[in-house]
Amino acid sequence: MNAGWFPIDVAYHTPMDHIAKLFYNRNHSECGDALGRYSAEVSLTGIYKAFVMIANPQYLMRRGTTMMSTYYKPCKIEIQESGAKRVVLHITSFPIISKVFE
Repeated sequence: MNAGWFPIDVAYHTPMDHIAKLFYNRNHSECGDALGRYSAEVSLTGIYKAFVMIANPQYLMRRGTTMMSTYYKPCKIEIQESGAKRVVLHITSFPIISKVFE
């Protein structure tokens, strides 16, 4: 059995592009937002949900940049701006980027 990862274009970009075309009138931003909401609803339960509710956005984004670098190689994400209720990330290295993923 192969324990390797699936290619990101086949496993993510192509299906998401089709979903954006079929259900979101080619609005990749809206499609990505809906995917993020759904992912959070399904995966953030119990203690994880409570943690996300009380943690500040800066901490979550710092952890997110570390997690992304673990899952995707090469991947480099920097925090460009950080404010009280706002964090702007800058992706400087990523295997294949798309509007839905962004």
